[in-house]
Amino acid sequence: MHFGSSALSMLAFAGLSASVASAGFLAPGTYRMYNHPDGGIAPPNYGLRLDGLFGTDNFFTFDFDHAQSSMFLEFTGSSIHISGVAFGGRSAGGSSYINDGYLGTYAVDFEYTAPMAFNGTNTRLDVHGDPVLNNGSISSVAVGLGSPVSSNIEDRGMPDSFYLGYNHRGFAGISGWGWLSYDGRQTNDTDDWLFTVTVPAPAALLLGVIGLAATGWIGRRHSA
Repeated sequence: MHFGSSALSMLAFAGLSASVASAGFLAPGTYRMYNHPDGGIAPPNYGLRLDGLFGTDNFFTFDFDHAQSSMFLEFTGSSIHISGVAFGGRSAGGSSYINDGYLGTYAVDFEYTAPMAFNGTNTRLDVHGDPVLNNGSISSVAVGLGSPVSSNIEDRGMPDSFYLGYNHRGFAGISGWGWLSYDGRQTNDTDDWLFTVTVPAPAALLLGVIGLAATGWIGRRHSA
């Protein structure tokens, strides 16, 4: 079978993608974020929890799977950028959101630039804790309050404050988890990421490329 130069280029690209992924289980790229199935105060399920946010005295969670949510993680190999819009608000904890002015959509923007490395078994990415290098913000987009609200977010500053890895809290795929604080406060409240990401399998990519190449070859045979 002769694929031709364009098909061979596609195959070479797929091979390169697979080799990059093999250097660490997460290749550089942008990935969609979802709720983790084992949130401590779910339902409702969530990917981010910031208790007491905006001066409230409640659980405060954000549902990454909601129809109005669109959260993404960009990994460059040396930094992680989390951004998007998430639906959330004050949570009753174990039942539903409280239907008040805080319920709605929020813009999230956070970046990890502290040193990070894959662990020895290539099953987890560890990010060093540093609130100066790892920080961001959250602000209201469409809520029922009379005026917009926002807060600065930073990592908790523990030795390793954020992780991406397999088999966390009963989820076999890749989870992200890490401890946060906001507006410079340090409390015993639960403020953390707990989400999942879906990573395309290199094998599936390779099979897809081969299928496209074969389709092109068959088309050329029929037109010959």
